[in-house]
Amino acid sequence: MKTILFPTDFSEDSFKALEFGLKYLISDSPEIIFINVYQIPAGAASGTFYLLEELKKQANEDMHKFVLKTHKAYPDLNLKITPKVLMGDFADQCNSVALQYHADCILVGTKGASGIKEVLVGSNTVSLIRGLKAPLFVIPFNFTENKMETFILTYDGDDYEINSKATIKKFAKWFDMPIKAIHIKTNQEKKIDWQSIKTLFHDMELSIEEIDNDSLEVGLKEITNQNEGVLCMVHHKQSFWESIFNISDSRKMVMHAAMPILVIPD
Repeated sequence: MKTILFPTDFSEDSFKALEFGLKYLISDSPEIIFINVYQIPAGAASGTFYLLEELKKQANEDMHKFVLKTHKAYPDLNLKITPKVLMGDFADQCNSVALQYHADCILVGTKGASGIKEVLVGSNTVSLIRGLKAPLFVIPFNFTENKMETFILTYDGDDYEINSKATIKKFAKWFDMPIKAIHIKTNQEKKIDWQSIKTLFHDMELSIEEIDNDSLEVGLKEITNQNEGVLCMVHHKQSFWESIFNISDSRKMVMHAAMPILVIPD
């Protein structure tokens, strides 16, 4: 990948996601756009201008330290880091910058012991995914390098757009791992036609698995518990992915997994 957009809050969890990107995603002489988006705290009315100036000042100081930390940690990498501190809506700014720089992907990390749940069901990231303009990697704080064995693609039976197929194939080849296509079968569901997936990966090692489960989220938990690698989901309306984000908060805990997730917009 030549260009990566990296939204950060300057935390250690965020830096861990960056480590994943620098190990698995970069090509020679990459450009990484560090972005921090700050907002006016809810209820802030009086002294708003002063507050915004302080928020901007602190964010710029933190960004400067974070860039220095990255260069110090990776002195041998020819990194071009473009720092951006912006005010506004997190999802809008991230998607706008991704389009501006033609980012190959967006890279975010999860938060502490709350794991994937904290990021994926957080309002900022949900908004980012629903308006996603570039492939998004979500890296769990507890990811370990020995868990990169398979490129796992969830498939809901609906064929992908041509551009989405090309993106899926691009990342599958990038990781150079065996492909496992998985479908979660619910009751009275029509039979899945796998021909499109077989054609897409005709020149790569591919296995297909169907999981019987009435619950999409429980089926997803089974996938993450029994496999190790990168979990790829294609986000489009009324899809498997959209169903996951429409469930209640209490059931979203299923997303607590130590597996990087790649979300591709359709």
